[in-house]
Amino acid sequence: IIRNNICYHNEGFGIGLMGWSPEGRIIKNCQVVNNTTFGNAKDRLGEIAIYSTENTTIKNNIFYSTHANSNLLYVDDSHLNLDMNFNHYYSSSPDVKFYWKGNIFSTFEQYKQNTGCDLASAFSNPLFIDTEVFDFQLQSTSPCIDTGDPAYTPAENELDFNHNPRKVGACIDKGAYEKQ
Repeated sequence: IIRNNICYHNEGFGIGLMGWSPEGRIIKNCQVVNNTTFGNAKDRLGEIAIYSTENTTIKNNIFYSTHANSNLLYVDDSHLNLDMNFNHYYSSSPDVKFYWKGNIFSTFEQYKQNTGCDLASAFSNPLFIDTEVFDFQLQSTSPCIDTGDPAYTPAENELDFNHNPRKVGACIDKGAYEKQ
């Protein structure tokens, strides 16, 4: 489980699930939940890169790109049972790219229509407190508050990035921070 992390200004990607090897190894039964990525992969892979996975769940995350030539999402063609939903995407650059199995989609709607993934996800500014000083907590008007997966039940004693209760309100918030 990759949960409640903040990944920003990394060279290759924010979060990478990479099971590739010459022997054909894959990553199985992985969950990527309630993470925040920002400004990663300035020239290629993106905020999240997924290679060779099986039974992978990616939910309640915020993926925020700041680079024109980067993918928000990079998914190769060697995965089985990839469940992606209730995520929040945004790019401060007008050049948005979603790479999916050799196809590049230039809008969030194209990506959803052609892949069937992230149907309950959103694309808009998540309204962080202050990206200039890397404060990725949510403003009180953020569209990420109470919009995570309504079926998500936090683990016993699960805390957010600030060590606060993980669920406050009707639904869990997207990203690493829960608005208190």
